[in-house]
Amino acid sequence: MRIAIFDYSIEAEIEQEVIGKKHSINLYRATHKEELPDDIGSLDAVMVWHHIFIDKDIIDRLENCKMIIRIGTGYDSVDYVYAGEKGIPVLNVPDYGTEDVAEHALALLFSLNRSIPLYHEKLIEDIDGNWLAEIGGFIPRISGKNMGIIGCGRIGTAMALRAKALGMNVSFYDPYVPDGYEKAIHCTQIYNLNHIFEKSDFISLRTLLTDETKKMINDDVLGHSKKGLMLINTSRGGVVSNSAVYRALKSGRLRAFATDVLECEPPDIEDDLIRAYINQEEDIKNRVLITPHAAFYAEESRIEMRRKAAEAVKRLIEGKPLRNCVNKKWLKEARYEVV
Repeated sequence: MRIAIFDYSIEAEIEQEVIGKKHSINLYRATHKEELPDDIGSLDAVMVWHHIFIDKDIIDRLENCKMIIRIGTGYDSVDYVYAGEKGIPVLNVPDYGTEDVAEHALALLFSLNRSIPLYHEKLIEDIDGNWLAEIGGFIPRISGKNMGIIGCGRIGTAMALRAKALGMNVSFYDPYVPDGYEKAIHCTQIYNLNHIFEKSDFISLRTLLTDETKKMINDDVLGHSKKGLMLINTSRGGVVSNSAVYRALKSGRLRAFATDVLECEPPDIEDDLIRAYINQEEDIKNRVLITPHAAFYAEESRIEMRRKAAEAVKRLIEGKPLRNCVNKKWLKEARYEVV
């Protein structure tokens, strides 16, 4: 059986250990589709990170492929609809790093809410003269405040439970969560996106990037924000319009914005928000906190993610049905069985 990892410059010792020595893994380390070899048509299984987009041209070449697995949760780097039309199941790894991403979102929230970056900057400037608590500015207590969560899947739920433990009032918006789920986690379900923005002091974004959610957080939605809202994004950058966030920060509608993901990665330095962040513009300074798509990153989570992706390939080798298929409703004459 022919297996390949298309992108990312890693060795495959973890994946090879799971799959076994009988089946070797080809490492292409491609950054563009033109770098893929001519013989990908004979591959049985494709493993992919997110450094190249698996488009129609690539999918058309995968004449023998029985599965594509995204080594991670998001699958917007694969044309999964077209893959389904060609009969290729697209899988993801939905259950790795849940704790890490939820904790990272909280770390971003704590850092900005407690003015940690500002304190750090001021003490570097003058540790003696700035040894004053009040230089942190407005710092509200977190307990008793309203936390809104957009997308209440595994990570959204983990975030909700952690926020509740901090004494926050937690509500969520997710039109795909079945009725009654709010009772299981003792949170409030809100059925209108604008309404959750109107009542929340903090909002954590935890939704996949799809046609439905692309730039979902825009001028109109942010116009409904409760004054002083802090927005935290650890989902996908494309869910948020950077320009809308920039305008909301400038107008004072948003108190702060913390994000681990951006519309364009690496960032576009011509983007208004990114330029203001880099230049530390006065009315943006210490109100924006960015990390480099690192919320998932922990030694344990990276190993877990790679092992689980390899285990999916092993199911194919062993003749077992594939799990975590994200394009099941588009699959036509599936080349391999999925559950």
